[in-house]
Amino acid sequence: MSEWKEYKLGDLGTFFGGVTTIKREDYGFGTPFISYKNVYKNSKIDISLIELMNVKKSDILKRNCLFGDIFFTASSETPDEVAMSSVLLDSIDNLTFNGFCKRFRLHNFDILIPQYAPLLTTRLNLTTKSIRSWKTLPKPYLSDGSLISSSPMKTETPINRPAVKWWIVNWVRFRRGGG
Repeated sequence: MSEWKEYKLGDLGTFFGGVTTIKREDYGFGTPFISYKNVYKNSKIDISLIELMNVKKSDILKRNCLFGDIFFTASSETPDEVAMSSVLLDSIDNLTFNGFCKRFRLHNFDILIPQYAPLLTTRLNLTTKSIRSWKTLPKPYLSDGSLISSSPMKTETPINRPAVKWWIVNWVRFRRGGG
């Protein structure tokens, strides 16, 4: 089993904002689009909830979405809704995402495995600068030293995100010496 190692998210990938040039008349037709609600409500992007949006070609190129991209809600009306994460585990041509989320694209899948990205921490006052310095959990290992992620997460397995959030918040508090 490997030693516990922490990584800053900003060292593992890059962040980019979503499409902000959409008008009311752009809804309902065009290219595939990930809504804020899809990110907020699902730990894995639900492709059955992909919407259509009339998005500029330049936005399709800059704000495209690929397998393994992780999305964070970047703003909300309530603190509990900020920084919810959702991972894209599918490949969809010309897929873009909303401007109220941030896309995190991993440089590679050596350290952070997309299937376990839904377990990422949540935090208030999300900015790209602040989440670059977040530390991630290491690859999850079983007690026998084998890597849990050798088999992908099943999409029908629900993740208790509030419980995971509680565990991470308390882990951070413990690591800082706060109990």
